[in-house]
Amino acid sequence: MFRSFLLLAIALLATPSLAAKPDLKATAEKLVGEVANVQEGQTVWISGNVTDAELASEIAHATRKRGAVAYVELDRTGMAKRYFAEVPAKFDAAAAKAALKRVPLEDVLISLSRSDDPTETEGVDPARLAARAESFKAIVDARMKKKVVIIDVGNGMFPTASTAKALGLSLGDLDKMFWAGINTDYKKLAARGAALKAAIAPGKELVVKNKAGTDIKLRLKPLMLSDGVISADDQKAGGAAVMTWLPAGEAYGLVEPASAEGKIVADVPYHGRWIKGVTFTVKAGKLSEIAPAKPSKEFDAWKAVYDAAPAGKEAFSIVDFGINEDVKPPKGKLVPAFVPDGSVTLLFGGDLWAGGTNNTQWGEALFLSDATVTVDGKVLVDNGALKLEAK
Repeated sequence: MFRSFLLLAIALLATPSLAAKPDLKATAEKLVGEVANVQEGQTVWISGNVTDAELASEIAHATRKRGAVAYVELDRTGMAKRYFAEVPAKFDAAAAKAALKRVPLEDVLISLSRSDDPTETEGVDPARLAARAESFKAIVDARMKKKVVIIDVGNGMFPTASTAKALGLSLGDLDKMFWAGINTDYKKLAARGAALKAAIAPGKELVVKNKAGTDIKLRLKPLMLSDGVISADDQKAGGAAVMTWLPAGEAYGLVEPASAEGKIVADVPYHGRWIKGVTFTVKAGKLSEIAPAKPSKEFDAWKAVYDAAPAGKEAFSIVDFGINEDVKPPKGKLVPAFVPDGSVTLLFGGDLWAGGTNNTQWGEALFLSDATVTVDGKVLVDNGALKLEAK
């Protein structure tokens, strides 16, 4: 699913051994049983990096114990860089054509989304990247029509040394946060998400601000939840309801068309680095201007990728609230990620994963860890702290 293009790809170093190894067998059982609700006779495709072969194997074993069929696909760091360096662009559409033929055999997709080298596509022709991404639109549509369950394990927080560095954390702190988020109480998440949904009824005006200068007002459609469980009702509904990202803990809503007005000032992730203080001006729900705090080669390269993307990229599409209280950054740290409780993420571009209709295979996530959000004048998020009324 194209939201993978939004998740932080910010690793620069190989991953060293972690001090405390997680219980991979228990994790696999939770993923297959509680999260994906795998049933006898289904086919489950598991993909990841060879570094995570042990976890992938445990997921496959847990799948087969339930009478389902498991296929494991593992790649290694560096393959994308070699692909764009050595494979002619005329072959780019071949992968999408082959993947489309596989969709009828897919029931569940579980991706271990490690990022060990975010520079793998740096320097590649932006037009080629855009064309290759767009070639997968038919696969996205086919998977949604078939109601394929899609689970991303990582959500921009997979514990690698480079991801920790980019998030401003030690590997130990990131590892602790990641596994605490994976092993959170999903029923508690669902209850917290329900409370947030009640606080943001459709038609209410939201104002989002932060210390960097963000000041934007908007209205949202009804919120959806990524609470870590694909229930039987979710599977029946299909579409965005059968997608989740782990660690889970997000409540997100589509922006009402033309309702957004103002500006967003945020750092933009680019190949493992941050472009500081970029201002996105929004008029009638669409980007009207993008300006860096100061000129840089990184901003010019990012802007070239944006310019090459197709129509739909300019839409201010989604507001995402983090609701996972177990993903706790160290004291005094603000972590640019989707799920920490009180985090706010503003997104442009494709919105199918949030229940929308914009199938553009480009998107950008702007993380506001210190946001203040008011709903019809009432404070809902105060400088990164989510304020929900006790029931």
